[in-house]
Amino acid sequence: MQLWRYVSWLVGTPEPLLFAGDEAETARFYDLALACEPPPGDDATRIAHTLVEAVTTLAGKTSPIARRSMQSQLYRVTRALIGNEVVDQLSFPSQRTIGLLPALRGLSRLRELLERWAPEMAQRMRARNLVTLLEPLTLNDYAFSLPDDLAATPAAGQRAREV
Repeated sequence: MQLWRYVSWLVGTPEPLLFAGDEAETARFYDLALACEPPPGDDATRIAHTLVEAVTTLAGKTSPIARRSMQSQLYRVTRALIGNEVVDQLSFPSQRTIGLLPALRGLSRLRELLERWAPEMAQRMRARNLVTLLEPLTLNDYAFSLPDDLAATPAAGQRAREV
């Protein structure tokens, strides 16, 4: 629930529409939204599949087997979270999701217990997960240059030396 809330915030969903974790209220709102929205079209289908592929790229998966495995997991979790009806309209592959959400909830509760009983270990795990997420985003292969009028200023030269 928190992941979907965060992604919604990232894409610009207005704050009043971002529920703070009350699963029952969020589920009711989701059902209402489904009743009011038209079914997803071709553009929505292409975007959904592109997002799944993009996550594997961001995760640094280069092997075709690793990419397919991660994509399969993403399709499965998405199917479990938003339901068969919508993901079928998005042409996601058919997959079994029985027991997936309870297992994910159990992992979430284990993380909460770890936070409470071993906060240092939990912090190290979070830091490692963040580094893993950010590793593929390194910009070493890209060169950026300031516009000439900015590059000529003393402050820009000093900042460039610091970096």
